[in-house]
Amino acid sequence: MPNWCINKLTLTHEDRTMISRAVKSAQKDALLNEFAPVPQALADTTEGSFGDKLEQERLMALREGNVKTYGYSSWYDFAIGEWGCKWDISNGGDDYKIKKVNNNYTVTLSFDTAWSPPINFYDKLVELEFEVDAMYYEPGVNFCGRYYDGQDEIYDLTMLSSKAVKDQVPEELDQTFGISEQMAEYEAEQQEEEND
Repeated sequence: MPNWCINKLTLTHEDRTMISRAVKSAQKDALLNEFAPVPQALADTTEGSFGDKLEQERLMALREGNVKTYGYSSWYDFAIGEWGCKWDISNGGDDYKIKKVNNNYTVTLSFDTAWSPPINFYDKLVELEFEVDAMYYEPGVNFCGRYYDGQDEIYDLTMLSSKAVKDQVPEELDQTFGISEQMAEYEAEQQEEEND
């Protein structure tokens, strides 16, 4: 079971159909695969090892062939390399509203990803002429950050108090996910347990 990274992604593009593609694929929890699809040969690759020597040799040969053809041995290596996270998005099925701002179209999507935000995927969206503004928070490993205009800024929260979060993490990022508020509640619970 992974730790889930919470993501809030605002996309802007001059072509409404590109924004519509993003919305439709997010609603199907298939956003990453829509714009950076896993080749079927990699999607069909089995992970792990087998006790049968011949089957293991066949699997190794398949993986070597995949590296030569696709640059990756399996779906997992592709996902980490091309997306920056293990699986496609989860919980992306909201009713999103596309807005027109000046001559561009924009939408804000919310979803979860396994272990980390899809930073490598955001780079691919920039190549497709999207403007990408993404905030993320991973409470299990205790980090948050913001990707904007091709730059990723990460904040390690492991040794921070709720007050330090307010001082060191940008206010919009803190408020979007309620980070300092959650930490303050945890600190109060810890203090209560110590006092009992």
